[in-house]
Amino acid sequence: MRYPKLYPVLAVALALAAAVGLFLAFRSTGDRAHVLTVDPPTPSSPQAVPPPQPETRDERLSRYKDVTTRDLIRAVGFEEVEALQERGAAAFDEYAQVLADPDADPHHVERVLGVLCNVKADRSRFRDAALARLGDKRQDIRRVSVALLEHVGREEDLSPVVVMLLDSDAGIRKAAADTLTAIGGVRIRAAFDIILADPFRYLDRDEKPILSQAEVDHLTRCRAKVEHRIRVAERKAKAADKK
Repeated sequence: MRYPKLYPVLAVALALAAAVGLFLAFRSTGDRAHVLTVDPPTPSSPQAVPPPQPETRDERLSRYKDVTTRDLIRAVGFEEVEALQERGAAAFDEYAQVLADPDADPHHVERVLGVLCNVKADRSRFRDAALARLGDKRQDIRRVSVALLEHVGREEDLSPVVVMLLDSDAGIRKAAADTLTAIGGVRIRAAFDIILADPFRYLDRDEKPILSQAEVDHLTRCRAKVEHRIRVAERKAKAADKK
């Protein structure tokens, strides 16, 4: 028995079934074909980076080879001060001009005196300049002036340096004590004795002792060093007389 009216429906159904079958087959094979397997990256050993080499002193100073002494004096950095110290006596004429100029920048004066404290050369030509600056109103200039006299001072410089033992600045007082100790001699020993006899009688504007107990202890040690050097010198003199 034939059903001609069902033929079109059957044809459509068969076509749909075939299409679905093809779609499922393609999806199955396509998924397998397009799945990418990605292996995790193999960690590589980090490249060792060598630490930067510190700059040598010669390399630092080479940067200032063509810089004038006056420009180095005007600068404010540690490296510039180091470069000035390296020039030694070659820069002394420039230093003398700065110290002789009554209108010189106080910072430049302080820097020159500070550099001279650490230059390994004969600095005796700057003794008078250091003495002249002991009365400067700036504490930093007074401090480096006293410190320079530790290297170039003489026993006849006793009076102005002893005055600095009672300066308003504790750093200057200590520098004065160290300078007197470095100079030494019987007159300086006597100066220490005078102050140490009653160290707290020296008063500031507020009627308080200028010297602290720690400073008195330091002066006592300084006096002992001077005394030791005097005794050593006396023994050497006696030994020389016996010969």
